Amino acid sequence: MILDAMRHRRSILLLLIDDLEYYDASPLARVAVDYGLYEAAFALYSKGMMNASALDILCTKIGNLDRARRFALTCKEPAVWSAFGRFYLKQRNLGGAIHAFRLAHDHREYREIIRLAREQGMHTKGI
Repeated sequence: MILDAMRHRRSILLLLIDDLEYYDASPLARVAVDYGLYEAAFALYSKGMMNASALDILCTKIGNLDRARRFALTCKEPAVWSAFGRFYLKQRNLGGAIHAFRLAHDHREYREIIRLAREQGMHTKGI
């Protein structure tokens, strides 16, 4: 039903996603991305508890960082904050990356943070 709605009945797609139970959300979300249905992909990932993937859709496809931040605050999952930190690193947003990694208790990207801090001339400011 969801695939049919993606192809032919997009107006009811989000309602179907919300109402239906017991389906594998990941492949359906990938199809939704292929069709450019990013809100549907976000809904599928978040309903399927694949919150890091849902955050990725918000950041890279929908492009709403305020909504992504609110979503991360709601999830309170280290994996989501780590994903947000990696997104911030790609955007070269040092402060956002540090904050997200701190909330995730994730130190794995410290080399990249140091490199970016040096590159931006902030390595002597005690970040």
